[in-house]
Amino acid sequence: MVTSPFLGIIFRVFAISITSTREKNAKPQVIYVNQYENASIGLGESEQYHRKPNNFGEQIYTVCTGTNVEACGYWEDIETKKKIVDASKTTVDLNTFILTMVNVSMNEGGTYWSDDINEAKILHIMPNGIPLSS
Repeated sequence: MVTSPFLGIIFRVFAISITSTREKNAKPQVIYVNQYENASIGLGESEQYHRKPNNFGEQIYTVCTGTNVEACGYWEDIETKKKIVDASKTTVDLNTFILTMVNVSMNEGGTYWSDDINEAKILHIMPNGIPLSS
């Protein structure tokens, strides 16, 4: 049997294409949290975290590093550049890179992601512990 280096290259490109398409089309992890409880989301190491709440525009959270004390530690609307005043207190554990929000409200349900990984996660807030139909 004759093997061709050209066919080997085509096979590798095809296999990589299938793998990357599968990763892009993978369903994001859904995290269920009761309203007014704490939510923890592992998103990997990043200087900024993003979210798109279900009923609002995209927001960004900048991690405090010691040099950016005045412009970090809160959710900000990316269009208006204004602080989201009714957002839950949010912190990031710099050892585990877990984003923790205290006492979440219904307004904080939505999609969350970081700059460094492509895996988004969906935070689903349940009023009084009762799942809403999606």
